[in-house]
Formats: sequence, structure tokens, C-alpha cells
Amino acid sequence: SEDVDPEGARAAWYALHTVLRNVLLLLAPIIPFMTEVIWRTCYSGRSIHLERFPEPQDPGEMWRYTERIVEFNSYVWRLKKERGLSLRDPIELKVPEDLKPFEDDLVKMHNIVVISA
Repeated sequence: SEDVDPEGARAAWYALHTVLRNVLLLLAPIIPFMTEVIWRTCYSGRSIHLERFPEPQDPGEMWRYTERIVEFNSYVWRLKKERGLSLRDPIELKVPEDLKPFEDDLVKMHNIVVISA
């Protein structure tokens, strides 16, 4: 058994519950009985049909990073393939300056050994 990161586990549970809650709310008009049972079991004794639809969130500043992150991910995967590495193998790279806000996540995701300029 591998060590479990408590902070990562909490973040994963939060993400899963947020997705489940919103999917249930969005599917309630289409499959009312199934969503009602799941909703009452997981979240509330109150009917799902009395809840408000989820409000769309403004992606704001983060939206501009999406394309750059996708490009960086593709670059790392291509580099690992060219070097004969598996996706889990560590690789020495420098995270680009414009992606510094996401450096911790990218390092964990790609198993990057960060090198200085």
C-alpha cells in the first residue's frame, strides 16, 4: 500500500462530490426518480427538485492557461516517448515561467525533476 496524501485525498473527494452534486442537479429533470434517490441518500432529506440549478462559474484569468497547459502536457508526453520513458518515469525539465502558478501540479502529474535555468 502506498502512502496516501491526506490533502490530495480531501481535494479528490471535494472534486468528486462537486461533480456528482452538479450532475445530479442537471440530470434531475431527465431521470427524476434515480437522481432523487441518490440525492436523498448522499446529500439531503429535501427533494432534489427543490434545489437550484448550479450557476456557471466565470473561468476568469485561468482560461488563458488552458491551451498552454495542454501544449506543455503534449510536449512532456512526446519527450518521454522519444526517450523511451514510461509516463510514470521521472524526467528532468524546467517548467516554463508562464506556467509557474501550476508548477506544483505539473511536477506531480509528470513526475518532473525540476532543473534550474
